[in-house]
Amino acid sequence: MGHDRTAEVALEGQQQVFRATFPGIRDSVHVLLEVRMDALARRFHETKDLKISDEIYRLAGEHIKLEQQWKFVVI
Repeated sequence: MGHDRTAEVALEGQQQVFRATFPGIRDSVHVLLEVRMDALARRFHETKDLKISDEIYRLAGEHIKLEQQWKFVVI
C-alpha cells in the first residue's frame, strides 16, 4: 500500500497548532493556580484550617509541574 503524504502534512499542521496553543493554555493554568493559592492563603490566615493548608501544598505541587515544558507526540 502507498504512503499517504497528505495525512502526514495534516498531522504536522495539527502539531504546529498545538505548539502555538498549549503554551498559552499552560500559562493560563499557571496564573489560575496562583490566584487560587493566594485566595486559599488568605482564607487559611483567617481560619487556620489545616485542610486549607494541605490544599495549598497540593496546588503548589501542580504549579511546579507546569514549569516543565510539555512534550507532544503524534501517534
